[in-house]
Amino acid sequence: MNPRFWTAAAVALLLLVFANVAPAVVVPDVSGWRLVWHDEFEGSALDQTKWEALDRRDSHNNEKQYYHPDQVVVADGLLQITAIDQPRAGKQYQSGLLVSRQIFGPGRFEARVDLPTSQGMWPAFWLNANHVAWPQGGEIDILENRGSQPNLTSSAYHWQTDPGPCCGQHQYVYDEYTAADAGAPVDFHTGFHTFAAEWDETLLRFFVDGDLYFTVTETPNRPIFETAKNIIVNLAVGGDFGGDPNQTTIWPQTMYVDYVRYWNRMYPSELAGDYNNDGAVDAADYTIWRSTTGDQGIGLAADGSGNGAVGTSDYQAWRQNYQGASTGVAGASVPAPTGAAFTLVLSVAGLWRRRR
Repeated sequence: MNPRFWTAAAVALLLLVFANVAPAVVVPDVSGWRLVWHDEFEGSALDQTKWEALDRRDSHNNEKQYYHPDQVVVADGLLQITAIDQPRAGKQYQSGLLVSRQIFGPGRFEARVDLPTSQGMWPAFWLNANHVAWPQGGEIDILENRGSQPNLTSSAYHWQTDPGPCCGQHQYVYDEYTAADAGAPVDFHTGFHTFAAEWDETLLRFFVDGDLYFTVTETPNRPIFETAKNIIVNLAVGGDFGGDPNQTTIWPQTMYVDYVRYWNRMYPSELAGDYNNDGAVDAADYTIWRSTTGDQGIGLAADGSGNGAVGTSDYQAWRQNYQGASTGVAGASVPAPTGAAFTLVLSVAGLWRRRR
């Protein structure tokens, strides 16, 4: 066989392979933040290592949909969640819901979304601590929209003020982004828009297309929980928020998502054990470590080792630098709990977490 034939064939094969490989997406920097997790939906299927598409009959908020994985597709560089007018398992409609497999600590969360456009649609991009009883870990709603209201979106924060049973002390605050905030007419049912939230230890900031429009500050009766949270993207149908579909509703309806991204805040000083980033290693940092001991996820405040879990090494970092400061003050001597004493510390921390 002529060697030139094999050379030409190899080149043709390589060209065919690379023609089907999507170029890597370059994510622009955000000043003061470090990108640590993202999904640009550039493949031909959902990344199962990052997301779970739920198969669930859901009746929260009097919603009318059944969430099924078939309604979640990745194609053309977009996540596509489609609601259809077909019954399933006793629910009148079908739609899709994604929940991240990882949980995330405080940081910046952002998605670029093209919203559905008809009565009864309820698209959302939000954060919830799925591993604790709602709303004890806090819920952060970055985006919610009613299909019948193209000119506004809303954001909210839900919390519980006591450590008792679920929902008894549920409270929330919210705000809406409208043309008055944008300074011009706005139509969220035409094209893509960017929705983001910055979650710090004592503050929440909500953005639409780069505009900061809503801030929630911690108070004694409104704690900003640091409990790690899942990212959730879904399209609900009907329910208390925007009402049910009616004769004007157009089917099917699709929520398109260009990307979902998460950043950690970059602090000027990386002082080991300074888990609230106030420039000093003190008792407040121990409280953060204790309250999250055993948590696993991305961007956890007390994960000083960066191994995705809060544990003994993070306590040791705090102990070794106790009363140290970013200005270079030497750490004070702290008695090291060892043996039974250290076991007691971990046990108390575990009990405290279970009671939250």
